[in-house]
Amino acid sequence: MERSLGEKEQTVKSETGDDLPGGPEAGQEVMADGVGVLRSCWAAVRAALFNRRALRDAVSVLERLDVREGNVVADIGSGGGFFAFEVARLAGPTGRVFAVDVDEGLLGCLARQARRRGITNVSFLHSAPEGPTLPRESFDLLFMRNVFHHLADPVAFLRRIAPALKGAGRLAVVEWKPRRRSLWRHSTDEALIRFSAEMARFSLIESYAFLKDQSFSVFGRR
Repeated sequence: MERSLGEKEQTVKSETGDDLPGGPEAGQEVMADGVGVLRSCWAAVRAALFNRRALRDAVSVLERLDVREGNVVADIGSGGGFFAFEVARLAGPTGRVFAVDVDEGLLGCLARQARRRGITNVSFLHSAPEGPTLPRESFDLLFMRNVFHHLADPVAFLRRIAPALKGAGRLAVVEWKPRRRSLWRHSTDEALIRFSAEMARFSLIESYAFLKDQSFSVFGRR
């Protein structure tokens, strides 16, 4: 039985890395050589960090994603897997979630989590940096959280994934806002996100302002 968000906040570390970095399972689930063990542990550490960050405002974000039972969703840039697994819970056994990432180590970590937790409605897809290849007209929702600033060509990326949406499908983008006097460049201005989406033939459906440090925009296809 899946736990509530509050319970998960206390157990993110154990779920993502089995009390890493030196837990006994880390060395059992990868190659016997030391390099494989280190890579597995590092992926699990990163997954735990991503998931702790994802917990903030998670309930409000999930409510606005409005995932229904039976929906098919792609979590593009799934990171530590927090949202992929929560969306899978909401989509139910008749739904499907694709956890998509460029990092094969993180995807392997998520696949092990899914096996341990008995989650069977999540698939794991390795993506090229220019974007994943997704089946056409198959998805009710494409979700991108803190991904936009990594894109070398946002318009081309969005054009690549757009055909995967069903007619009434939505694209939801959560992204760090630029901050003054910050050397941290992992952010994208909301105006640039909207411009890129419009160039890729998306139209804005809704914009939410409840996230302190992030923008949250939902688009549909034109």
